[in-house]
Amino acid sequence: MKILHSWLKQFVDLEDYTPQQIAHILTMSGLEVEHIETKLKVFGNLSGVVIGKVVSCEQHPNADKLKVCQVDIGETDLLSIVCGASNVAANQFVFVAKIGTTLYPIDSEPITIKKSKIRGLESCGMICAEDELGIGTSHEGIIVLKDSPQVGSTASQYLNLAPDYVYEIGLTPNRTDAMGHWGVARELAALINRPFIPPAVKPRTEINQTTPFLIEVIEKKAVPKYFGVFIYGIKPAITPDWIQQHLAAIGERCVNPIVDVTNFVLFESGQPLHAFDIEKLASPRLTVRYAKRNELFEGLGQKKISLSAQDIVIADETQTACLAGILGGNFCAVDEQTTNIFLEAAYFEPNHIRKTARKLGLHTPASFRFERGCDPDIIPYALQRATELILEYFGGEATGILTPENQRIEPKRILFSPQKAIQLIGQNIPTETIFDILTKLGMVILSPADQPEWIIEVPHFRHDVTRFQDIIEELLRFYGLDNINSAPKLNASPVFTANPDYHFRFRVCDRLAGRGFSQILTNSLIHRKYTSDNSINLLNPLSEDLAILRNSLLPGILEVVAFNHNRKNTNLRIFEWGKTYLHADNQYNEEKYLALCVTGNNFPDSWQNPKIPVNLLTIKGETENLLTELGIDYQWKKTDSDLELQDSLVLISQNNPIGKIGTINPELIQDFDIKQDVFVSVLNWEKIASLSQQVRVKFKEIPRFPSVHRDLSLVLIQKIDFEEIKKIVFQTNPKLIRKVTLFDKFQPKNQPVCYGISVELYDEQKTLTDARIEQTMQQIISRLEETQKIKLRS
Repeated sequence: MKILHSWLKQFVDLEDYTPQQIAHILTMSGLEVEHIETKLKVFGNLSGVVIGKVVSCEQHPNADKLKVCQVDIGETDLLSIVCGASNVAANQFVFVAKIGTTLYPIDSEPITIKKSKIRGLESCGMICAEDELGIGTSHEGIIVLKDSPQVGSTASQYLNLAPDYVYEIGLTPNRTDAMGHWGVARELAALINRPFIPPAVKPRTEINQTTPFLIEVIEKKAVPKYFGVFIYGIKPAITPDWIQQHLAAIGERCVNPIVDVTNFVLFESGQPLHAFDIEKLASPRLTVRYAKRNELFEGLGQKKISLSAQDIVIADETQTACLAGILGGNFCAVDEQTTNIFLEAAYFEPNHIRKTARKLGLHTPASFRFERGCDPDIIPYALQRATELILEYFGGEATGILTPENQRIEPKRILFSPQKAIQLIGQNIPTETIFDILTKLGMVILSPADQPEWIIEVPHFRHDVTRFQDIIEELLRFYGLDNINSAPKLNASPVFTANPDYHFRFRVCDRLAGRGFSQILTNSLIHRKYTSDNSINLLNPLSEDLAILRNSLLPGILEVVAFNHNRKNTNLRIFEWGKTYLHADNQYNEEKYLALCVTGNNFPDSWQNPKIPVNLLTIKGETENLLTELGIDYQWKKTDSDLELQDSLVLISQNNPIGKIGTINPELIQDFDIKQDVFVSVLNWEKIASLSQQVRVKFKEIPRFPSVHRDLSLVLIQKIDFEEIKKIVFQTNPKLIRKVTLFDKFQPKNQPVCYGISVELYDEQKTLTDARIEQTMQQIISRLEETQKIKLRS
């Protein structure tokens, strides 16, 4: 929120306060001033330019078009200045740029004034023309001042070029009272104990109340207050300079005279207004109603929008003229040729505006205020203020001020106990002080000050004050937290609650970090394009990018990968803990997952490191290492049905799936514009944690006896997974067989697939003999052949 210092000064006397002091006062009261911007009317603010009097003006002895002037600028000695202007003469009051002054002409480079010799004579300054000072474009001659100003006074004072200041206020959603200059000035006036004086408006009793137009408010609950005035005969004109300057200073562009006036009143009072060009309406009738389902609306600068039955509109007999409280319609927008208007000022129920604005993604200065709650009491003032400005500067005649059965909005009343407030604050504040503070803040105390409990009526501009605690907060905010004494001693009893899952997760994080993984944290809300049958859609999303609860961690992970790839960081090892959310069987479910992701090369880019890309075995190995360290027995099982992954494998433990690994599908990779394969492992953390707690990892001493490796070449007669082969081998002799690995897979031409497996044998008690090794290997071969799916390759 941008607030202009000179605009505030129109409502409250700030002569004794610097902008920095005002910023501090506002910040300490809760309106945090984040930045103060200095606004100069002329670049450089004419620093070093003073008013001088030409004491004498003589012809230059060496040049026909130059004059030698002796100029008094209020110093001990006169300045000798050579001037080429044809209109310079003695006894003139002029603007003089002293030596060292830098001028900023409008159409040329800056000029720094130096002592110089012109045709043999010394010149100690410059008598200035309009364009040289940067206050205009004329160069016909020097500026000659009509009156007799003080010699030596500054040009900026004479031209009223004092700098202005813009306060950038970080407005919190609860402070709806400060959404305009009027509200900030009212707050400031209370804080510095000075009167608040809003600009007076003339009651327009002479307005003709008859009008051929009819305004009908159908939805009175959604629009409890609706005012309007018709203005006919507006003449083409230009927005007054002072209004343009006020709007430009706070960063608002000018559009056309009528819109500029409504915007000016908006930023002054905080009340949005809207003007309709009634010549463009299809009928002399406007209706305030709910939109029809799928009704089309074309707003200013917008494509056609499909509305729902919960949106409030203002429409003529054929089409929608305005999306209430948010955006005007394109077809009836006012422009420079508009002569007859209907000027609207209303109070729209905040929840309706907020839902519509967020659903459609339309955020305007009007919706910003209406969805937070405007002051219904300010509506007649804002309407009269805008009407007065239009009639004064653009002419015309106002007729038919409308107040169609406006409902009374009852102010909130709160029971307040001064003594209870003092107990909660912990410091004795006199009752008279409390009474005075609340009164200055606009609250009406309906009970005598000496009563133990007060009934306080809250003004409509304070939508956020709804309960006893809110009034205490207002009291403290105004009284000043710095004025509350701290207790000499504070007692606290820290309580530490054991969290086994936290320590377990920390152990896994530490282990993954040691393997080169970096932890990421992505948003639980994702874009609507990731919607699936079991997704949970938000009823009131902030935007399309945050429209549904994620049902997978992969979209967030891929966004991180794409972000890094766009910044040339292509070698990634990342992991994330997170919840997913599903809607199935009329129930909402959430589950915790741990996801690992690898992409790019195995080693950092370096001339010493080979460029070996990661693959599915990389993520498989990292997952196996983690599960082994957690003491979890597992098996792999191939699966073909997965929308996110290809070449996917499912992790099985105790006959239950606990996770999966695979390569992200190319279609999904393309959606994120990623140019290389991405491999992921997704583990159900709740199942992993449960299984790990059931197993205690056992450590063994270093083997004392040598192990033996034997290789087998197998022919697969029928399709069989390696995991099943591994299981059969282990079941042959679990105590002797230590490890089974697949080291080769090949398929001769027109022949079945062949596997090369390695079996590691080890006995903890003694060295294995050849006879025992041969016996065990024959048993393995026999069991494999018994499956009728495998035979030994000859």
